[in-house]
Amino acid sequence: MKDVLCLFLFLMVLSVKPAYAYLDPGAGSMFVQALVACFALIAAFFDKIKMQIKSIFAKLFHKQDTKND
Repeated sequence: MKDVLCLFLFLMVLSVKPAYAYLDPGAGSMFVQALVACFALIAAFFDKIKMQIKSIFAKLFHKQDTKND
């Protein structure tokens, strides 16, 4: 299966034709916006995970402190 995929990708690269497409200045701006949004999404995702891990450890250590009293 992997060989078939590699062959397909190789053939696709060989059959590239010119697109004759026009990219206006707004397209670059849209790309930068999408890139910034992706970085913000990744940062928010890892921040959420960090907060959940901190919450779990806070609950674990808080339970140990109440048992010792």
